[in-house]
Amino acid sequence: MARSNSYSSYSPYAYGTTDLNYYGNFMNVPGYGSLWQPYFANAGWDPFMNGSWSYSPGFGYNWVSAYPWGWTPYHYGSWLFVPSYGWMWQPGGNWSYYSTPRVINPPARFQVPRPPAGGSGSTVVVNRGPITAPGVSPRQVVIRDGSAGLGVPRGSVKNLGKITTQVQQKGAVVRDVRPVSVPTATAASAARASQAQAARTAATQPSSMPSGRTSVSSPRSSAPRPAPSPRPMPAPRPAPPSSPRIPH
Repeated sequence: MARSNSYSSYSPYAYGTTDLNYYGNFMNVPGYGSLWQPYFANAGWDPFMNGSWSYSPGFGYNWVSAYPWGWTPYHYGSWLFVPSYGWMWQPGGNWSYYSTPRVINPPARFQVPRPPAGGSGSTVVVNRGPITAPGVSPRQVVIRDGSAGLGVPRGSVKNLGKITTQVQQKGAVVRDVRPVSVPTATAASAARASQAQAARTAATQPSSMPSGRTSVSSPRSSAPRPAPSPRPMPAPRPAPPSSPRIPH
């Protein structure tokens, strides 16, 4: 089996390829072509172990995957079961919101996922597979075999492709996580409020410009500048004395 890192050509939109590249790998499987499989997917794993059936008025129930890479593989292409490899995703076809994801060649006794009967509108949660659990330290996670990346924030753990072999051998491994900085709405709102307050303060400052022109004073100075003192006029010079007249 040859591994391939070229995956940008599987879709005309190339949507979600960053997640697919981080959480799994494309492989050239004889007889099937280029297929993708997530890391930490053992023989007992299937792509419908964790997720939910979500109801939308006018559309009915749709499958929503819980996996962090689970958007593109459930709206495009097909899932197929390959002997000796397990479940893999095959690109192809057109983009579509499948109410029931496409499944090809399922193993014996596998129940193809079906939306709930009726239209009550309630969400039906499916939790059958393991997830990544917190470690003894807040900066550690326990990655379990069969979790398929569930619970690992994108970019928080390095080299998932190398870790997957260790997880298969040991069943679970502990790894350090890197904090993923995400700007919060609270911080953004505070910044906007600060900018608005500075603008209001500047707008209330007095202006020393002539009529018809405007100027915004610095918000650090709230008092007007004093007017300059008038310069004293110079004293008049005394007239020079007249020259005495000499009689002739």
